Amino acid sequence: MIQMEVSIIDTILKDLPTIATQSYFNTGGASPIPVCVRDAIVKELQYEVETGRVNQGQRKRFQLYLNMLRNRLSSIIHAKPSELAITNNTTDGINIILWGLHLNPGDEILTTTSEHLGSLAGLSTLSRQKGVSVRFYKMKNYVFDIDAFFSLVAHRTRVIVISHVFWATGNIIPIEIICKRAHEQGIFVLVDGAQAVGSIPVNIKDLDVDFYSFPAHKWLYGPEGIGVLYIKESLLDIVNQTFAGNASFNKHDGTIYYFPSEGSKRFEIGTRFRPSIHGFIAGLTWICEEIGLDNIFLMIQENTRILRDRIIKETAFQPVVMDNSSIITILLPESINCKNLTKDLEVHNIFVREIKELNAIRISVSFFHTTDHIEALLHQLKQLNLKERVQ
Repeated sequence: MIQMEVSIIDTILKDLPTIATQSYFNTGGASPIPVCVRDAIVKELQYEVETGRVNQGQRKRFQLYLNMLRNRLSSIIHAKPSELAITNNTTDGINIILWGLHLNPGDEILTTTSEHLGSLAGLSTLSRQKGVSVRFYKMKNYVFDIDAFFSLVAHRTRVIVISHVFWATGNIIPIEIICKRAHEQGIFVLVDGAQAVGSIPVNIKDLDVDFYSFPAHKWLYGPEGIGVLYIKESLLDIVNQTFAGNASFNKHDGTIYYFPSEGSKRFEIGTRFRPSIHGFIAGLTWICEEIGLDNIFLMIQENTRILRDRIIKETAFQPVVMDNSSIITILLPESINCKNLTKDLEVHNIFVREIKELNAIRISVSFFHTTDHIEALLHQLKQLNLKERVQ
């Protein structure tokens, strides 16, 4: 592990009790829950138990904390608070854009075969219901070739939908270059940032991305059921409000005429489980102030390098991608079933994610991993090698 201040290490161990008993390598699925996130959720629930949920002043208080959340998030990804909508998850944000854009039958969307089902499901439904064509780029040998990708752009390509970090393999995609080339051809770029925000630095303005969606419960250590959608300020008026609620407008005449809320907030519906907002804020405060995002990025990078190098040197397995941020994916021989291996590892309190499509396991490497966690995983991988030789 990278050498860090003892106080930071102590904070990590104190606030993530599960890592004392588990070698947890699945933050890409859902992070461990910090104690502070639990406490913030419980505290808000207790407040509502004692004071009620709809008493005078509660809605104003709700909006106050939503604004606090937007402000905190804006400082992390370098966007304006007004450009952020609070959603349910990454998929929710992606669907808001897919269904909100003015797309006609025959228009095309360019994407990849490496996208998460959350994106592919929305694209599939959009294609069936609106007659939009979806064109797919497939990597060769797990290498993303940006020229080959753009060779698929056609005269009716309107949108690119792509992940910042591929969920299954960990490829870091050059979003800034993609946005530059896409904008030169009048194409919008919608990015799935689920595996990026919190694992690598993300500067929305430097990327010049149009739309960017990400969740709380992965690399930001928040609760499930809450996420974020960034919409570039200059593009607000080109995205239709396909859903609307009492948070979507500022003024209403009592009939069908209303004035939309300012900024991306117009894409928020209304009622939300308020304790999740408090939990999200607590998680962000924890990673930003108690540990520090710069420290987190350094620790993730170093832990990934160490584990990747040792897998290569000490086992018979090879990562499918070398230039990765926090995800190491290793292919398994046909004799080893990825799902069965995942279950076997759990018996030893080691948690990874199986990738059935590749017969591989995905190892999410985070800042909280210790030498003991890494040694435990490597030991099991070496045992697999021994079994293979015996067979």
